[in-house]
Amino acid sequence: MSEKDLKNFEKNEIAGNTDKLNSKSGINYKDSVHKPSNNNTHMGNDNEGEFKFINEKVVGNKKFTPGKLLLFLVMCGIIIGAIACMVFVFMKPYLNKMSDDKKSTEEINDSKVSESNSTTEETSPVETTKTIEERLKNMGNSVVTLCVNAEDEWESIEQNNVNYGSGLITVLNDKIRILTTYDFIKDNREVTVYLGSRGYKGTVDHVSEKYGLATVLINADDIKDEDKETLSAAEYNPDKEIEPGEEITFMGNPYGKEKFVAKGSLTSVGNTYNIVDTELEIMATDISTTGLMNGFAFDSYGNVIGMVNNELNGSSIGENVVSVISFKRIAVYVNKIMRNQTITYLGIHGKQVTDDVIENIDKDMPYGIYISNTEEKSPAYTAGVMNGDILTEFNGTKVSDFKTFTSILQKCQVGDEVTIKVMRKGKDGYKEIRYTVQIDSI
Repeated sequence: MSEKDLKNFEKNEIAGNTDKLNSKSGINYKDSVHKPSNNNTHMGNDNEGEFKFINEKVVGNKKFTPGKLLLFLVMCGIIIGAIACMVFVFMKPYLNKMSDDKKSTEEINDSKVSESNSTTEETSPVETTKTIEERLKNMGNSVVTLCVNAEDEWESIEQNNVNYGSGLITVLNDKIRILTTYDFIKDNREVTVYLGSRGYKGTVDHVSEKYGLATVLINADDIKDEDKETLSAAEYNPDKEIEPGEEITFMGNPYGKEKFVAKGSLTSVGNTYNIVDTELEIMATDISTTGLMNGFAFDSYGNVIGMVNNELNGSSIGENVVSVISFKRIAVYVNKIMRNQTITYLGIHGKQVTDDVIENIDKDMPYGIYISNTEEKSPAYTAGVMNGDILTEFNGTKVSDFKTFTSILQKCQVGDEVTIKVMRKGKDGYKEIRYTVQIDSI
């Protein structure tokens, strides 16, 4: 073979082998290699799987568009928020408990501070320097049981056909003085006083029917030592303001010899009831009663704040609740009878002239005490004071309310001559009149 023929033979052999391969595999390698893929002409033919794989790979590498990124962030926020809500719901009981425990601790600490401050502020010259705990304990030891009309021996515990009442120890030294009410004592001059487990003979040494007060006296030497240890003198704070809603403890003997103790609160204060030369303040409680009560009311610090007097305040508030007379209005009388001093007397009844009275009744009415009545044969009646006069000055001091007037009057002695000024209304308005009055006793 010539060299030319040899080249043609090799060329034909290669071409023949290629055709065989094409016929066996079904793939036109010539077309695959040399023919361009114009306008996706292979999409949908036997080679579609290969192109799909390439397309999927390209799509997977595409970057997020701004809209898709925003959607992704929103979805993440929703998921995180939902998780946070579930965690909060689950933890809420534990968080509340921790908060309540902290609040309770703070309230306890504040309460301790408040009690400490109150103790400091309420200290007055008439009180002994005792702690709150000691005063609360003394509260119960200062109220004793009394009885009259006893037929048995003085030291007998069993009593029949007797009238029981309550007394408050106000003086505790060599002479024990016990405060009670006149409506309980009345004409009796001997009383059985139960101290500890025994009854002791007491003597009535002072009575004031007009103010509803009485005192019983016992010699300390007559009392056994073990019974003395159970006694305490009552605490009283004249500077403490009493407010509605204040918690109180009531102690008395409304149902017999056994001491009755009730917890309650004041429902109203400032109700007034006029008696001679003063105006009582009546405080109502939420403690119910079915009959006549007797006893004393104490505040949460153990200070006595009032006493029951059925004759003076039994119908002024209501018959179904316990009402007490404020000690603030009777303290001046209590102090005098505890010292066995005479209560001085002018003999007027009336009402304080307030802004409401002036505005609604008489715009020209002066401030003072409007005298509605003068008791017959009293110093005021004898001097010429008339119903309708307004007391504006007593012994050189201006008078605008009963508190001021009572305080000045009880500083006077029986037989003192004082000048009082009244305003009396006539045709030409109010006219000033002065009287000289000689103070007497009830």
